[in-house]
Amino acid sequence: MIKVGRITASLLIIAVGIMLLVDRLYHTHTITLLITWWSVIPISLGLEILWFSFRKTERKRKFDTLGLFASLFIAAIVFTTTQPSLFQDWVRSVQFDFSMMKQMVKMDGAKTDIPTETTDVPLSVRELRIDQTAGDIYVKTGSQDTLQVEAIVTIFNASPEDVEILAAPLKLRWIEDASEPVLSLKMDGMDKIRQAGYSSRVDLSIKLPRERDLLFNAKVKEGDFYIHDLEGSVQVDTVDGDISISNVGGDVMAHTTSGDTELQNIQGNAESKAASGDIVASEIGGNLHMFTKSGDVEGSELAQDVFAETYSGDIRISTSSLAGTWSVTTLAGDVEMKLPEDLNAFMQVKNSFGDLSSDFPLTITEHEMQGLLGEGLYQVFVQANGDVNVAQR
Repeated sequence: MIKVGRITASLLIIAVGIMLLVDRLYHTHTITLLITWWSVIPISLGLEILWFSFRKTERKRKFDTLGLFASLFIAAIVFTTTQPSLFQDWVRSVQFDFSMMKQMVKMDGAKTDIPTETTDVPLSVRELRIDQTAGDIYVKTGSQDTLQVEAIVTIFNASPEDVEILAAPLKLRWIEDASEPVLSLKMDGMDKIRQAGYSSRVDLSIKLPRERDLLFNAKVKEGDFYIHDLEGSVQVDTVDGDISISNVGGDVMAHTTSGDTELQNIQGNAESKAASGDIVASEIGGNLHMFTKSGDVEGSELAQDVFAETYSGDIRISTSSLAGTWSVTTLAGDVEMKLPEDLNAFMQVKNSFGDLSSDFPLTITEHEMQGLLGEGLYQVFVQANGDVNVAQR
């Protein structure tokens, strides 16, 4: 019996094994080619089917479903275990479109959909600006050349009849500033809702035009931000809400008074500030500034200068390479750092109380440890009131 598909399954397993071996020997990431060249798998399977179809033989043919499934399962397991950040990023991108409506439906109050606003963005425009009172904002780059906005308006404590009347004049509009290269989003009809004595919120889903380097600048008093896959820069501010930003080609500024912040895969500089909330940053290509008065701070794969400070909370940082000047401070909390074995920096660690430990050859006294590692090209300063552990990755 001929098992059609077995050759494709075998080639896939061999390719995965070779990529793992190359990554291990040369510290590369060839396994990520599975994302780019996944289409080779169905092509190979199709060629195999054609080959056995034209081949004259009396032996029976059977599709090797189990073998193909096993090879795909092995490839998926290898990819998710060796590249967890890429897998998580893919999951987020799949869930993005579904999470918006799911969260909006959970809200109390009468909801009404606003017709989608589609507009061309003049080449002279460099910034998109939004300022609203309440509501979540979801932003990503679309596959179209236009700017698209969808909105759901929730009116609280209003009868269905009042909602129908109040929703009739609601309309989204982008207004181009005459003095600045800015498009500002306006919602006509919201003043009538306020005059009627009802509170409301506006949840926005925005798709930016593809291949446009735009600054997305938004403020909201009460609401979350979910932003990913932008070629330009991001500047957001919320008084009460969480912030999640990933896959941004430019700089990021994320400020929240009360809420958690997550930044991932930012190519430029990143700044995150919070009065109360945790901050998590990973894969930052430029300088990173993290500050929270009350909350934990966590960073991984940080390329340039790092400033991390919390008044009350722990700090955890792990990176495979270190460049620039690092300043890490917590007034009430522990610090755990995992740094590359070939660290080339001068390190100084101080604490008022707590234990000090390090895998690096540092001179340790009662409340201080320091040393010159390599040529001391970069600088790492740590100040804590708690335990500090500096480990090798």
